[in-house]
Amino acid sequence: MKNFKIEWLKQPKINIIICLFLPIVLNLLLYIDLTFRFQDYLLLHQVEYNLTNWQLVFKEQSVFYIVEIVHILVAAIVYEIYIQEIKCNAWNLVASTQYVNKSVNIGKMKVALIDIFLFFVVHFIATLVVGKQIDVAENIEWNLFLKSFCIQFLTATMMVSFYIMIICIIKKIFVVIPLSICFFVLNITFYYVDDVKLLIHLPFTYGSYGFRASVSESIEICVICIVLTIIFYIIAQINLKRNHEIRL
Repeated sequence: MKNFKIEWLKQPKINIIICLFLPIVLNLLLYIDLTFRFQDYLLLHQVEYNLTNWQLVFKEQSVFYIVEIVHILVAAIVYEIYIQEIKCNAWNLVASTQYVNKSVNIGKMKVALIDIFLFFVVHFIATLVVGKQIDVAENIEWNLFLKSFCIQFLTATMMVSFYIMIICIIKKIFVVIPLSICFFVLNITFYYVDDVKLLIHLPFTYGSYGFRASVSESIEICVICIVLTIIFYIIAQINLKRNHEIRL
């Protein structure tokens, strides 16, 4: 817990502000979009899409690439959390203590996950409000919300661990930003095709597929994300212990 408190206090407050207000802005755009398209377009094609009313709301988020934006958001949070010591010329001090071996990565990861958790909580509450405001003619599908939340959060958790691993291997923090943009583009390119389906070999697309996943697919996705998160973190720890140097 001490490592979390240390890293939380060092974290720039802009991270929290973005995670609280970005999902509200994105869902406001979604509300404006659905006001015109839900009754006049989406419901007319519901049989073709083979989706429930609430799934149509989640599907329409792809217009603004709300789920895919998380790739860049995660990278930006990880970047800001790691850059603090570099800005203050304090990384050498951190690297000269046992804190760097035992706690620095896990502390920073906890902070990043809290930020992402806040983002998704606000995002899903806002999506629920949007659905009710446009009068979705169905009871709230709590299982759909829970399933989508778990898949999107665990996918983001995996990406946090992945970016931490990249920083510890390459020893440069800035690389996570262009890398996240690549994942953003690849996610859109590979996932949004005529035959939308689970791309089990491309874990970075799991978040996009979350609202469509069956129970068995949801379990499979969650297990893979957890396993990959652990693997990425172990690799990050091994590489940081071998060489503590990290640059911008």
